[in-house]
Amino acid sequence: MAEQENVSSRQQWVSSKLLRVFAVEMVGTYILVLFGTASVASAVLTGALSGLGQVAAVWAVGVALGIYVSANVSGAHLNPAVTLSFTIFRPGAFPPKLLPGYWIAQLLGGVLAGLSVLAIFRTLIKRFEDAHGLVRGEAGSEHSAMVFGQYFPNPDVFRADEAASSLVGVGGALFVEAFGAAVLVLVIFALTEKRNGGLSRANLTPILIGSTVAALLALFAPLTQAGWNPARDFGPRLVSLLAGWDSIAIPGPSSGFWIYIAGPLIGGPIGAAIHEYLVRPGLPKDDE
Repeated sequence: MAEQENVSSRQQWVSSKLLRVFAVEMVGTYILVLFGTASVASAVLTGALSGLGQVAAVWAVGVALGIYVSANVSGAHLNPAVTLSFTIFRPGAFPPKLLPGYWIAQLLGGVLAGLSVLAIFRTLIKRFEDAHGLVRGEAGSEHSAMVFGQYFPNPDVFRADEAASSLVGVGGALFVEAFGAAVLVLVIFALTEKRNGGLSRANLTPILIGSTVAALLALFAPLTQAGWNPARDFGPRLVSLLAGWDSIAIPGPSSGFWIYIAGPLIGGPIGAAIHEYLVRPGLPKDDE
């Protein structure tokens, strides 16, 4: 009887610990997505942030703070593509059975961040739509929906240029999203590799990862708004769907919402594979 009680107590402790891990992963993702989507909202709706550089800088801060908040509890994946990559290439450090819980936590963090942005910027979104003659859910309303989800080509850069769609099609957008995620995950694996300790220290890693995100945004956001993170896109996109953007949110003007899910999930493991099979074998051994 006593042994059964001990087993039950251990199971409850494990369950409680896992719930805390998932909850903290959700909070970290919330911070990352909140900073990012709010920076886009400020830039698009008010012009308070001038240019991609300032938006990217806010993203860098959001990424770094999300990692600092959650790293010591959940490992701060904050991105389903990162979780998938660790599941495939570092199963010893990250048990694959945790992947569903992490994905759910990350999506919930994204949804909560989207709801927060909708609540805070609701009146500004309405003013922007009225000023530009946008009817929510109809063609052209991606110019306000881009506060939540992401679109290609970037509506804020190309405006009403219909010819721009030929510059960034479905295939091109998928490649950009996969490529950016591959670079990001490659950097994350390098910075979190213990044998690479000479290049990075734990307290600087969040800043370096945030800087990587900022640089990628500055380079590629004009093309696809630079997602790299399914939770960052799909969570707020669900909010915009429920808030009246309808088919502009899902499936999107080019039926391309899936690109911001599939692209990172394809590219992330590619970046991880480059590190594990090309970079890591050349690093000093632990005993060297």
